[in-house]
Amino acid sequence: MSQIYRFGNAELRPGERRLLIAGVDARPGGRAFDLLVALVEHRDQVVGKNLLIERVWSSRVVEESNLSVQIAALRKLLGQGAIVTVPGRGYRFCALVAEGAALALQRGDSGTPNSLVASAAIAVRRDNLPHATAGPLFGRAAELGAVRALLGAHTVVSIVGSGGIGKSRLGLAAAVAARDQFADGVWWVDLAAIERAELLPSAVASAMGLQLAGNAPVLDALCAALGGGLRALLVLDNCEQVAQGVAHLVDAVRCHAADIRFLLTSQEPVKAPGERIFRPEALDLPTEATLAAALGSNAVALFVDRATAVEPRFALGADNWESVVDICVRLDGIPLAIELAAARVPLLGVASLRSKLDQRLRLLAGGARESSMQPRRQQTLRAALGWSWDLLSPDESSVLQRLGLFSGGFSMALAQAVVTDERIDAWLALDLLGQLVDKSLVVVDPSGPRYRLLETTRLYALEKLEASGQTRHWRHRHATAMLQLLVGACDARWAAEPGLDVGVARELDNARAAFDWSTSPDGDRALALALHAASMQLWIAAGLKAEGLERCGALSTWIDVEVPAETAAQFWLTVAMMGLYSSRLACFEAAERAALLFQQLGNARLAYDALIVRIAVAARRSEQVVATAALAEAERLVDPAWPARRRSALAFAAWVAALNARRETEAVEHAWREVALSREAGSVFDEGVALSHVGAAAIYVPGQAEAGEALLHDATALMAKAGRPNSAGHSLYSLSVALMRRGATDEALAQARRAYPMLRREGEQGLMLGLLPLLAVHGGRHEDASRATGFAAAVYARSGLPPRGFFIEAVARLQQEVPAADHVRWAALGASMKEEAVYSMVLEPTAR
Repeated sequence: MSQIYRFGNAELRPGERRLLIAGVDARPGGRAFDLLVALVEHRDQVVGKNLLIERVWSSRVVEESNLSVQIAALRKLLGQGAIVTVPGRGYRFCALVAEGAALALQRGDSGTPNSLVASAAIAVRRDNLPHATAGPLFGRAAELGAVRALLGAHTVVSIVGSGGIGKSRLGLAAAVAARDQFADGVWWVDLAAIERAELLPSAVASAMGLQLAGNAPVLDALCAALGGGLRALLVLDNCEQVAQGVAHLVDAVRCHAADIRFLLTSQEPVKAPGERIFRPEALDLPTEATLAAALGSNAVALFVDRATAVEPRFALGADNWESVVDICVRLDGIPLAIELAAARVPLLGVASLRSKLDQRLRLLAGGARESSMQPRRQQTLRAALGWSWDLLSPDESSVLQRLGLFSGGFSMALAQAVVTDERIDAWLALDLLGQLVDKSLVVVDPSGPRYRLLETTRLYALEKLEASGQTRHWRHRHATAMLQLLVGACDARWAAEPGLDVGVARELDNARAAFDWSTSPDGDRALALALHAASMQLWIAAGLKAEGLERCGALSTWIDVEVPAETAAQFWLTVAMMGLYSSRLACFEAAERAALLFQQLGNARLAYDALIVRIAVAARRSEQVVATAALAEAERLVDPAWPARRRSALAFAAWVAALNARRETEAVEHAWREVALSREAGSVFDEGVALSHVGAAAIYVPGQAEAGEALLHDATALMAKAGRPNSAGHSLYSLSVALMRRGATDEALAQARRAYPMLRREGEQGLMLGLLPLLAVHGGRHEDASRATGFAAAVYARSGLPPRGFFIEAVARLQQEVPAADHVRWAALGASMKEEAVYSMVLEPTAR
């Protein structure tokens, strides 16, 4: 039997000097034929131009242009992707090649295909697996083991995932590992070019080297050929566009050939009987923000491997690891996207590449894809996404475009609220979302359940939505859905666990998107005000009151007589609530406006809420007369029938007023009443907050300091138990004070260090202004202490507040222990320092 090579729909027969394409003799010229044989025989490597010229033209001296002409002729016959030019090196043959002897199924007297002949012929070659891979298989060892285990136990295994996730490479690795388990071979069948199900049997036969002769239907002939006891593995790659046909083929073959097994790769399950699904994960990303963690990440390892392949001088180090990690994170750990990004390193460098990722669909438009495993559709990110998009139904593509509006994920209910229209109702939206999950275009988090689009898919969907001319309509729809969610969170404010029970904190990214769009030139002013007015519980639940105050503050000038009173009142209440623990003048004034408006509207509940904030802020501003008057008004409004959580707010306000008036024993009593009401309400988080209030006052009461310190530890633990450990900034601050007062300076510094980032998220870091210099004094760091007093004095002056508490104590200590000239000079330096530098100076002394 003569040697033949099969690739695509072509057969190369060197011994007969024939090239058949789709069964027809192509008759290339003699030079082109010799060139093709040389490239096919050396398909595992790049063949240099000089070697090809010597092989084809022997001892004749010819110009390099002669070689280019013949290459062009071959590409015209075989397709542009069959032969790749490697600049400066030569050419490489990239089509999948099956090597073996010519085979024809013989027919007996009855006309039945003789499978024994097929079996003998297959034995001539054990597989047609691609000879080249695209480098090592990063981070897939466990997944490879899982796929192999499935193959050992089941007849049909499908590797299902999004485009670029690495299905084909994982499938190839599993096929290579399974070679010894299949006596009759492991056969790779690329279905990417197959668009009609009736062509599937021929594709399988061609890949295996079978020539299905005779008049029987081709599927019947294939089943008969494989049904003679053959033990083989068929790997059908890229099944998604003919999934139904693949399911039919698999079912038919299994009925005739029990020992044939199938490994499928597809963007969606083919739903063949007995199919077992394996979904590969994205490559793991660093779990910590350190160079060591980056070095241990497979996503980063892949980037480094591909980057060094095209730029040998590239190395991961202290100067670039953060940029590389950010690139991998923003590309969701998807191997294809990471490879295409790494290929841009020689042109852009890592920093510039990182800065341009928002334009990734244009940026990642090519790369060093040397492997024959990579079809043309994966040469650019846009092409890979376009392949998946083109397989969608009109309704699926419409829903996917609209889902692109969601940032950071979404719930089923939120998706239904946004994507429905006159054609797609809530039930059809549910079905379509399920289909998009099946097609690996929507990722599901089973712990939610919650859904999200990979960021690159999301950007592509938004691009399609923009092209449809309907972006503003659906942006408005998304923002309206977010308004309904935020209003619901406000209505549920006094539920057992505020904010958490309605899941509002999980929608932070979606809320930010709605805020940003509604305030943009293309947005909606009225909707923007309504959104910000209703955002109070979002910022509280997320622990980001500082951001909430900044966003709302930027819109404060929008409030005029044309704004509905209900919206204005809720807006000012939200602004006030963002400064509940602060002494900000803006929050103080906002609370007064909100209380007045709600009283005019006859809404006693919300007027009471506004008064609570006014009491707290007034007390912290040392405006005791205002605080006392507001407390009396709130006591008049409170209704015993209100929920315990709402009534506990009055105990909190009384605690703030007493503590800031230096009536610590009274403050302890109010805080214990707050604890009792929180327990009555069943709110673990509120109980933790209330206990921290008891501790914060008790540490100043003679004989109760030790108990107060213990309560602060208990409070911190309860907040963590409630799932909100980052809300413990105030209790940690008070714990730092307690430790400092009993001389445990190092421990006090450690707790203050923990408290600062939490307080800063809430915009409450000003609480530590007096503590900073006193901590430095206790630590014997007089220059740092003087600088911190200079900074604090400047802040007090800007806010119109008198110095108080620990600040006064720190200044007194410095006046006793530091020469006056030194203190004045250092304080002047501190007054011009930035906030981050001052806090770092005091809290991180060993880092300097």
